[in-house]
Amino acid sequence: MSSSIARTATDINWTETLFWAKMVNYAYEMYKSSPCNLAPLPPADFPDDWEVEILLIVHPVAVFFTETKFIGYVARSTSDPTHVAVIFRGTETELEWLLDAEFGLVEFTEVPHAGYTEKGFTECYRTLYGTNTDGSNETPFTEVLAQLTSSSAKITIAGHSLGGALAILTGICSANVTQTEVYTYAAPMTGDPTFSSAYCQSIPDNYRVYNEPDIVPKLPGEWFGFVQVGPGIPLNSLDYPTIGHSLKDYHSISTYLYMLEHPTSSNAPAPHVNQSN
Repeated sequence: MSSSIARTATDINWTETLFWAKMVNYAYEMYKSSPCNLAPLPPADFPDDWEVEILLIVHPVAVFFTETKFIGYVARSTSDPTHVAVIFRGTETELEWLLDAEFGLVEFTEVPHAGYTEKGFTECYRTLYGTNTDGSNETPFTEVLAQLTSSSAKITIAGHSLGGALAILTGICSANVTQTEVYTYAAPMTGDPTFSSAYCQSIPDNYRVYNEPDIVPKLPGEWFGFVQVGPGIPLNSLDYPTIGHSLKDYHSISTYLYMLEHPTSSNAPAPHVNQSN
């Protein structure tokens, strides 16, 4: 499904969309507190009704990571233990890579008949591992996800930028087993039309938020055989005089948070509308 099919910003539950963007930002804060630490603690203002259970790390992968890094976490709701969240941060380097790289497609064999996905994102996904919160007991992410999907009634997956691509790949794997919703912010195109179709059929609760001047959601590009995964929720940082006008500003998670925290009159909060693709 092409990115040209877009809903309006009033088609989302604004409170929920902001909440999951904040959960993604916590992953950034955890990483930035000590970039070499594979077992960072959640920040002091982490929601009281959620508890981090598993930390996510990524091993070296071409361009994105040259060494093992913390990239996200799995949290469980304390008020509803059957609800878990898988959260991914992005990285500081993918913007330049997306602008400069030649893009390749590889078969996404994790889900039968799911088409092809972008080579770098897929390699990154395949190097994911989960650990205990102290960094011990490194376990392949496929095993972590299998355990989560078998024991949870609902999974929410969220990510920004590269983390959005990882959220999409995680989502299509999760949706085959349990109820799954996915929130992405500034996610690039992740796969070909076959992948997009399979993804949209698997995940009706797909909330893809993008900033209109942000170039990353437009890449790698349809001319390389990629399309976006379903309709998007467009915001526009050009409506905000205080937000800078650079590629980095357009793409930053802080820009997305600011727009969600300060909706314009045309983007007023609205009741939840279930998105079917």
